Amino acid sequence: MYRAKFRVLEKVEKVTYPHVDGRTVPTPRVLVKFWPVTAKNQWSSSGDESEENRSFWEATPSGEAELLVTPEDASNYRIGQTFFVEFRRDPAGTWKLGVVTLFTGAIEIGIYPDGDTGKLKMNVQRAGTVRSLLEDVTRPMDEALVALIAQGKANGYDLPAPRWSVTFTSAPE
Repeated sequence: MYRAKFRVLEKVEKVTYPHVDGRTVPTPRVLVKFWPVTAKNQWSSSGDESEENRSFWEATPSGEAELLVTPEDASNYRIGQTFFVEFRRDPAGTWKLGVVTLFTGAIEIGIYPDGDTGKLKMNVQRAGTVRSLLEDVTRPMDEALVALIAQGKANGYDLPAPRWSVTFTSAPE
């Protein structure tokens, strides 16, 4: 499991148009936008630095997360509130790997839920976490590629995206 710490910075009201019983139905939604915490807490009256936030900031200095939720669920996400975002590879998970970009000493990973309900992208810089993430990303893809080759198919586009479980848990203030 991997853990990051994000803060709610914005909520935007939207209307989506899902298909229900063959009809397009306007549905109110709220897009909740998160960014990684910074070492200095501009949301507290003192602006104190937090050792925990500094540690998360050093590991994940950039990224974004978005959740598209109902207006009722949006009340669970206050502007300025912090959340632990935990994600782990899980064959039954509803989030799929979308993008993996390698940089010198860092990896950017993008994970997207089934449907158009959000995203989680982050730039991870801790060496041990980068190595572990790379292994978690490449191992299932290697296994799938071996299976495809055994079937006489070697097209990488046929590879299933590794699945992940992602949870947003309110962090103590």
